[in-house]
Amino acid sequence: MSASISRQTKISSRPKSISSPYLNSVYEQLNGQIDLILRDPTPTAPVTISYQRLFRYVEFLCRDKQQSKLTVNLYDKFDAFLNNIVDVLQEHGLSLDEIELLQKFVELSHVVDIKVTALEKIHLYLDRTYLLNHPTKPSFTKFAMLTYLNKIHEKNDLAEIIENAFSLTLNNFRDTGDQSLVPLLIKSFKIYHKLLESKHPEGFESFVLQSLKDYYNNTHVFLLESEKDQSVIFEMMYKLLNQEISFWEKGSDSISFKNKVKYNLTYCLIFNNFEQDAIKFIKPLFVTKKFSQIAILFKFIQNAPSTDDGEGKDMKTFSNIWYSYVYDYILSLAKTMTPDIVERLIKSKKHLAVILSTYMDNNYRVEVRLRDAFSASLHDVGKDSENLNGYILKYIDGLFKSANPKDHDHNSILLRDVHLIFKSIKAKTVFIRAYQRDLSKRLINETTKDIELEKEFIKLLEQEVGRDECDQLRTMIEDVEFNEELVDRFRRQLPSAERSAFGFFEPLVLSSKVWPPAKSKINIPDDLKSYMTKFQQFYLKRNTKKTLTWSQALSHMTVSARFKKGTKELHLGGYQGIVLLLFNDYDELTFEEIKTLTNLDSKNLSGVLHSLTNGRYKILVKAASGKYLMNENFEDRRKAIKVRNVPMKLKSGEDDEDEDLLAERETMFKSDIDEFMKAFIVRTMKSQKELTHNELVAKIHEEFSCTLADIKKNIDALIHFEFITRVDSSDLYKYIPG
Repeated sequence: MSASISRQTKISSRPKSISSPYLNSVYEQLNGQIDLILRDPTPTAPVTISYQRLFRYVEFLCRDKQQSKLTVNLYDKFDAFLNNIVDVLQEHGLSLDEIELLQKFVELSHVVDIKVTALEKIHLYLDRTYLLNHPTKPSFTKFAMLTYLNKIHEKNDLAEIIENAFSLTLNNFRDTGDQSLVPLLIKSFKIYHKLLESKHPEGFESFVLQSLKDYYNNTHVFLLESEKDQSVIFEMMYKLLNQEISFWEKGSDSISFKNKVKYNLTYCLIFNNFEQDAIKFIKPLFVTKKFSQIAILFKFIQNAPSTDDGEGKDMKTFSNIWYSYVYDYILSLAKTMTPDIVERLIKSKKHLAVILSTYMDNNYRVEVRLRDAFSASLHDVGKDSENLNGYILKYIDGLFKSANPKDHDHNSILLRDVHLIFKSIKAKTVFIRAYQRDLSKRLINETTKDIELEKEFIKLLEQEVGRDECDQLRTMIEDVEFNEELVDRFRRQLPSAERSAFGFFEPLVLSSKVWPPAKSKINIPDDLKSYMTKFQQFYLKRNTKKTLTWSQALSHMTVSARFKKGTKELHLGGYQGIVLLLFNDYDELTFEEIKTLTNLDSKNLSGVLHSLTNGRYKILVKAASGKYLMNENFEDRRKAIKVRNVPMKLKSGEDDEDEDLLAERETMFKSDIDEFMKAFIVRTMKSQKELTHNELVAKIHEEFSCTLADIKKNIDALIHFEFITRVDSSDLYKYIPG
C-alpha cells in the first residue's frame, strides 16, 4: 500500500516586525532554543532555558501579535529538520534489510516524537490562542505528523519500502514465532498508524489486512497440501491464529481493527474453501479422538455467519463430516456381527452422544445427523442384517425379563437406542412376527418384569411399521391386563368355601386371533378339569357369543415333588406337568403308554420326555427296558427348580407345529446361552454396581443351568471388553459405565 498524500499548505502570511528590543531579544532566545533542540540528532530535547520561561516568551510574543511570525518560523525550521530525517531514512532504506530498516524507522521516528513533544510544550500558548481560533491552520503536532508522513510518501517509494519491510518482518514472525520481533513490530505499527491517524488510518489497516489475508490463504493451502499427519492440521491452524491475535491485542488499540483481524484470520485459516477442504482436517480429528480440538473448532463454527434458513453453511458442512465419521464407525462395528452386537451398538451410541454433549453443545443438527448416520450404516451392513434381527430380539427379550420397574427411565432410554437400531433393519415384518412370538412367551410365563416398558416399545415399533401392524401386539397386552380383573371377578363370585381351593388356579383368557395357536391336544386330569369347567361356565355366562378352547401348550404349572433328598417345587410347562402327574398313579410307563394316557402326539411327547430325562434336571429316568419312572435319587441345592422344555424335531410322526420355528428355538437355546448369560451379567452389574465373585456366581446360578467353567469364561470375556472390571486382582467386580 502506497497512499498518495498531498503536501500540507505551509503558513505564508507576512509576519509583523517586532518593535520592542526586549521582545526581539526574547524572539532570538526562543529561536536559539528551537535550533538547539532540532540540531541534536539524539532522542532528547536539550534546552538551556527552562520550559516555563520559554512558554512565557511565546506568550509575550503572541500578546504582541507575533503569532504568525512564530508559526512560520517554527514550521519552517521543523520542515527542514524532517527533510534531514527522511533523507537518512531513505539512505538506509536502500542498504538495510527489512528488520534493520524497521529498527531505523522506529529509532528516527522516536527522535521526531521527542522533538515534537518538546516544541509543543514550548509553543502551547500559540496552539491555545492563535491556531485554535484559526480552523484552517493545523496544530503544531498535527502539522508535524502530516509533514513527516508527506515527506515519507514523497521520497521515492519510501512509504512502500517501509510498509513492505513491516509486512516481511511480520511474516517472518508468523513463520518462526520469534518473539524478539514483537516489540519492533508493535512499535513500527503504532508509529505508522499514528502518522496516519489524522488523515486516513484505514489506509495502513487495509494494507495490513490484505497482507494478513494473502499470508494465511497461502498458509491454509500449504498446511493441507504438505502436512502428512492431517490430524494435526487444525491444531497448527489454531496455534497460528492465537499467535496472530495475541500480537494484535498488544499491537493495536483499535477494537474495530482487531475485530477485522480476527474475522479475516479465522476465515483465511479455517473457513477458506471450507466446503471442500474441511473434511481433510476435521474428520481426522474424529478418527484420532482429538475431541478437545473438535470443541474449539465447533465454537468457531457456531459463531460463523448464518444463511437465510437460520443455519450457517459451515455448520452444515461440519454436520456432514460428523455424519461420515459416525457412518464409518458404526459400519465397521456392525461388520463384526457377534451376538453382543446390540450391547456394543448401544454402548457406542451412548459414547457418541457423550461426545455430542461434551464437545458439540448438543447441537440439534449434529444430533440429527448422528441418528441418520447410525441408521444408514446399519441399513447398509448387507447380509449380516438378518443376524442383527435375531440379536435385537434376544437383547430386548433379556431386557424385558430382567428390567427393574424402578429403573424404568433408564430402560426407556435403552429401548429408544434399540428402536434406532430397529429402524435400520430391512425385514421389519419378520421382526414383528418374531417379537410377537417372544412377547407371548413372556406374558404367558409372566417373565416380563415391566409391562409399561413393553407398551413403550410397541409404540416405538408403531412409528416405523404403522399402527395396524402392531394391533395384535397391543391386543396381547390388553388381554393380560384385562385378565387380572376377570380372574378377580371369578374368585369373588365363588362361595367362600371354594375360594381357597381355587387360589392356585389362574386362567388366562387370550384372543385366538393374535396368540400362537395350540394345535396339539392333551388329556386333562380330572381334578384340573373340574376347575376349568367351573371357570368356563362363569365366562360363557357373561360372553354368550364367545367360545373357550383350553391350550395346555401355553400353560404352565408348579408341581410339588417328593424325593428321597427332599421336596422340590418344579416349575413346568403344561405338557410337562400333566405327564409328570401320571406318576402319582403309575410307578413306570412306556412311551406308548404315556402317549395313550395323555393323547399327546409323538413329537411333543418326545420333547417333554427329553426335557425331563436328559436336561440338567433329570426328574425322570429311562430304564433299560425303555420304561420311564421317577428319579427318586434326584437332588439339587435349590428348592424351586425351573425345568426347560426342549422341543424335538423328529424324522417321523405328526408335524403339528412350525418345524422351522422349532428348529430356530432349539438352535437359539443350544448356541446362544453364553450371550444370554453375558447380557444377564451386564444388567446385574449395572444394577448392583459391584459384587463379589461368589455373589455374582450365585445370581447367575439362579437364572441359568451352567457350569463354573461357563461362568468364568463369560466373566473373563466381559472384563476383556471392559463391561466390568476386577478390583485390584481381588474377588470384587465393578460395573464400567458405557
